[in-house]
Amino acid sequence: NYIEEITTPATHMAEGILTFTCDCGDTYTETIKKITAHNFEAIVTEPTCTEHGFTTFTCECGETYTRDYVSAIGHKHTATITDPTCSEEGFTTYTCECGDSYVDNYVDATGHIDEDGDYICDNGCGYEYEKPEIETPENNNNEEEKPCDCNCHKGGITAFLFKLINFFAKLFDSSAKTCKCGAKH
Repeated sequence: NYIEEITTPATHMAEGILTFTCDCGDTYTETIKKITAHNFEAIVTEPTCTEHGFTTFTCECGETYTRDYVSAIGHKHTATITDPTCSEEGFTTYTCECGDSYVDNYVDATGHIDEDGDYICDNGCGYEYEKPEIETPENNNNEEEKPCDCNCHKGGITAFLFKLINFFAKLFDSSAKTCKCGAKH
């Protein structure tokens, strides 16, 4: 009574061996024919932004082929905006997951801005403007200076008319009056 066992499986490259063993210890072998069909294993290479994808089929005998080509997917850039500052230009950086990136959409630097008149840049950069020296009339008594209440210094239409009248008065009279604040009118 013989028991058969495949001791060496047949492959595409070599014959196999089938061994028969009897209870009495007697053995003999037979050859198993090579496998005529290939046994391919598929390995998929996914497409990337710039490279196409494909499937490679490889048999244990070494034969290989490639098929199932898939087009490259192209870059999928996300935009990151860098706003301009007082001294640096702004721009947009476009970056893909693959690492590809480029910069575009440049915007000029804003320069320092002081719209509220506090001599500090309103953009928050910390730049301080040089404060101009304010000319004040000499005060010999070292008293605290009080604002002039003369019509020429008041706002609105009254001050405008007063300055207009004084302008024409200066044209015809060289001895212009002096305001109590020291300004010549």
